Amino acid sequence: MDAKKVLLDFLKKPLDTADSVFEIFATIPTAKIYKGSKAGERFLFIKGNRTDAATLVAHGDTVFDVSGEHEIIEDGDIFRSGSSKYGIGADDRAGCAMLWLFKDLGHHILVCDYEESTHKDAIGNCVGSKYLMREHQDIAKIINNSSFVFEFDRRLAYGSRKEHYTCYTLPVSQEFRDFIETNTGFIDDDKSGYTDIMELCTEVCGANICVGYSNAHSSNEKISISAFQNTYEIMSKLLTRELKRFPLKGKEGTTHFPPTKTPEWLKIITSLYHYEPNDELKEQMKMGIKEKMKMTDIVDILKDSLFYSGCGNDIEPITFFEKHIHSFVFCLDTSYNLEYDSEFPSVKTQLKQNNFKKRVNIDLDINFLIQNGWFQKGDDRFNNELKANWSIWERNNGFFSLVFIYCDSFTLWKNLYKSNQSYPIIFFFQGMFDAWKGGLGKNEGGEFVVNSEIYCDGFSVYRNTNFINQDRK
Repeated sequence: MDAKKVLLDFLKKPLDTADSVFEIFATIPTAKIYKGSKAGERFLFIKGNRTDAATLVAHGDTVFDVSGEHEIIEDGDIFRSGSSKYGIGADDRAGCAMLWLFKDLGHHILVCDYEESTHKDAIGNCVGSKYLMREHQDIAKIINNSSFVFEFDRRLAYGSRKEHYTCYTLPVSQEFRDFIETNTGFIDDDKSGYTDIMELCTEVCGANICVGYSNAHSSNEKISISAFQNTYEIMSKLLTRELKRFPLKGKEGTTHFPPTKTPEWLKIITSLYHYEPNDELKEQMKMGIKEKMKMTDIVDILKDSLFYSGCGNDIEPITFFEKHIHSFVFCLDTSYNLEYDSEFPSVKTQLKQNNFKKRVNIDLDINFLIQNGWFQKGDDRFNNELKANWSIWERNNGFFSLVFIYCDSFTLWKNLYKSNQSYPIIFFFQGMFDAWKGGLGKNEGGEFVVNSEIYCDGFSVYRNTNFINQDRK
């Protein structure tokens, strides 16, 4: 495709609305437009067909309130406006043109509306991307499971003409920066500004890439044709190679178990927590959280949980899956020669030693479990034997729930999961030999390793076959 012609075609579209941009992308068979009830709540998404797809983003709106045709002058290497009242809308029609040039590479394509806050009916900026993240979690998950996010909405660097990128204040890894700079020669200019990647990138690294414009939001706006073409040529090579995923710092995942968002029920509970030095107020806060915990539906707690039968005092599943699982159900099986009063305190101590912080906990008696639908009435022997605790923990601004119950595994499975028709996403088993060898972790090459059997996603089994086949002497 002729990059210059595509750029000019997009620059010629009416500046006061993104309708014409959305209409162009909507001609792609797999494109779908999503609209909310408020002004600017609109985006178009095309799901890529590559297993290593990146997400490519631009916004269709501009800051100029000019309908119909507007004059664009080609002045050597520059496209500029023929008016003293408005610019050419290269911010971000140039980004939209870049996405159109890349539409056949198999990556996810996202066009957002109302990125600019200058619209008369806009409520802040990045309205379209905020709407996506709030109302369309399925697409948000696709974006954050992609290799990375590139938004094409950045000006030329100030001073000498030099294409650049910025990640703003996103906690991207140095490896991601090295990947960009090695493959493009672009420099990290500065952190000024704000655009859609700041809303979209909650788990994956993202960067805003220069498309060659300058003097945005003014009648002196212009774009360097050669800078636009340079970005196109460089990115064409980068985006056709085999890619890897770059998670944000603290959001590192694994191949089999990508990071997941905190579920709504846990968000509701933890939203009540804040640092409170006053002991009296702190106790009132904890009481409020406990009441909210007691109102939580057991089905929500069980959904996408990890069930660990015969857990003992092993915290390894928590430390390994903390970015992936937000609800852990541990069963200290009464058929084992283990005591609740020693094993559960050991679990709490180990978690604290690993920098997990307990925010609140509730001792669960049999009356609570029956009244709240967790358990059916059983025999007196079982009622007297059962002990349980439910605690909420935090580390690095991430929360998880731990239900620890002293009970025989069959009774717990029957009462919690089977009777509620809700099954764990991971059914964890830690065999004796696996525990000795270290059941979960990474090998010397940094690869994902599972020595024990983990049943998940419909109870398929993940295990380290090399270890399973070893002679266990």
